[in-house]
Amino acid sequence: MHKNLVFIEDFDIEKLNPYEGNAKIHTDAQIEEIAESIRRYGFNDPVAVWGENNVIVEGHGRVIA
Repeated sequence: MHKNLVFIEDFDIEKLNPYEGNAKIHTDAQIEEIAESIRRYGFNDPVAVWGENNVIVEGHGRVIA
């Protein structure tokens, strides 16, 4: 039986790779809104990363911000 492992860890942002098939495009205004939220409330929503290549599957906007 295959088990999915889910855990949270600190990661160097430079080691993350965007998913080439990401369909969501963030405007500059959206990125600034995300950045302001992070400044105000902290980075409270982890970025989802998959595989040995550290591909971002959720959270591209937060990484850009």
